[in-house]
Amino acid sequence: MKQLKILLILSILCAIGFIVFISMKSEGQDSAKILPFSPTPTITQLPTVVQKPQFIVKGSIPYWDQDNAFSSFMQNVNSFDYINLFWYYLSSDGTIVKYSFAKEDKSIIDFAHDNNVNVFAVVTNLPEYDGSSWDSERVEDVITHEDIKNAHIGNIVSKLNQLDFDGVIIDYEEADPFLKDDFSSFIKSLSEVLHRNNKLLAVALHPKNNVSDRGNGAFQDWEALAQHADQLNIMAYGEHWDESNAGPIASLGWVEKIIEYTKQLNINPQKFILGIPLYGYDWNKDHEEAAQGLTYKDIQNLLAEFDKKEEWDSQSSSPYFLYTRNEDNHKVWFENARSVMAKITLAQKAGFAGVTFWRLGGEDQKIWEEL
Repeated sequence: MKQLKILLILSILCAIGFIVFISMKSEGQDSAKILPFSPTPTITQLPTVVQKPQFIVKGSIPYWDQDNAFSSFMQNVNSFDYINLFWYYLSSDGTIVKYSFAKEDKSIIDFAHDNNVNVFAVVTNLPEYDGSSWDSERVEDVITHEDIKNAHIGNIVSKLNQLDFDGVIIDYEEADPFLKDDFSSFIKSLSEVLHRNNKLLAVALHPKNNVSDRGNGAFQDWEALAQHADQLNIMAYGEHWDESNAGPIASLGWVEKIIEYTKQLNINPQKFILGIPLYGYDWNKDHEEAAQGLTYKDIQNLLAEFDKKEEWDSQSSSPYFLYTRNEDNHKVWFENARSVMAKITLAQKAGFAGVTFWRLGGEDQKIWEEL
């Protein structure tokens, strides 16, 4: 009897199990009719974030106003990525000579490095004897003779290592046009040695606005130089200078033409650093004499002395003012924060790597507030 009950219970359980199995199979078939395949989760494609290159800011410290320039640098150090020290010039035998009144202050370099600012040594072809000017002959003596050129390159590397510079700016100006190929070859050789020593190379360029330019920069082949230099610093100032007629230091339209020229070349715009002036000139309109160079601070003193106010020339996007001293009429053109920021905007729109200021010391402090 007991065995019959057990068999009965097992039969009932089997029946229940069979019914459940049939029910589940039926539901699975119904589901298959609704979902013929397993659903694939939807993946939302996130937009690609394009990192914009850092916009570089460089400033120059000249030896003749080093204390004021360094003070400005210290006060605004967070604005800078590079600082350029104007201490050296080239001799005819390829050695690097310190200007007599230049002070090789290692504390400036150390302060810069402590604040994550790279330091360039500037080497020029401007000797310091009386009546000297940019000397093409000494450039020719060095770069056209292989032994002197190699010695010069070695001297540059030694100087950079001696004071822990991060690189050099070759500021050889007004060289003869026939030196174009030799200058390009020199920059190529220099870059190879510098890069092996983990040093940077920048070249100061005369401003140009067309490929057939016959001016002071005719010896500079921008495309050839761009293949080897890390930075090309365009000196986009000097539209008017101390011995020219009175006019803007660097009108916006004039700078625009220089930038337009760069677009005609096969050069990545990130190679270019736009040079921006921070100074001014005071021309005596009644006498043929060289204009007096002024800092922005000097100009503010003149405005106060003669009870004048800054005026704005909308055509050139430059400030100026007029005054009379001893019956002589003067006109002063200069740069302020407004004109400087307009040029910075041009460099940014052109995709340039950054800007470099000539020079620190007595400049309009509003620049650093707006930068």
